[in-house]
Amino acid sequence: GLAAAGEAYHAEQSEHALRVYSAAEVEHLGEASIGFISFLESAGVLPGPMREMIIDRAMAIGGNAMDLEDLKIIVLMVFWSLGEEPDALILDELFVAPEERLIH
Repeated sequence: GLAAAGEAYHAEQSEHALRVYSAAEVEHLGEASIGFISFLESAGVLPGPMREMIIDRAMAIGGNAMDLEDLKIIVLMVFWSLGEEPDALILDELFVAPEERLIH
């Protein structure tokens, strides 16, 4: 499953690897999804091997450009399948739609 795939991805990447998206990935994922993946990486909660698993699962879904909400479900699926629990602020980002946020 995904846990075994995570080990394979980890062996293939160095810690300082830079991800360049193919034209097919950019077209299918869309700017919002790629931006969200970059946000998770820059926040330090998405290591390279998990990023690759998320991209792999997202690319396996047919159709046109992926909706950001669908990508967030894939992110949660990958975290939980590996027994990882995202940071509370990241969980909030994954579960709450931006238009539903209230400023206190």
